[in-house]
Amino acid sequence: YKAQCLKALGRNEEAIKTYQNVLGYEPNNKVVRAELFEILKATMPTENVLQYLYQSVQAQPMDANTYYDFAYELHKANKIKVEVQEIAKDAVKVLAGGKIEEKQGSKPASMSKIIRR
Repeated sequence: YKAQCLKALGRNEEAIKTYQNVLGYEPNNKVVRAELFEILKATMPTENVLQYLYQSVQAQPMDANTYYDFAYELHKANKIKVEVQEIAKDAVKVLAGGKIEEKQGSKPASMSKIIRR
């Protein structure tokens, strides 16, 4: 509740620290993660928000909402690049019964490279 009060008072930096303290005790608390995300989204640069979401996806690999938020923010920031589009095309081929052509010398881009672009 303290973080919510700080947020309501406009003391966002203190609210962020308080939410982060709570996550230290309860790393899978979805309510706290969602409220922290809202503050970060409103107050921080896009790169920091994307990094936070990437860490959230790694911490909660089975949470579809976190994946959705991450994908949506990547899309808004125009960070979904050719590598991801190629992976999607390959997935469609496989679903249609086709085979993926191995491209020599190519390897998937790491998520950190996609975030930074």
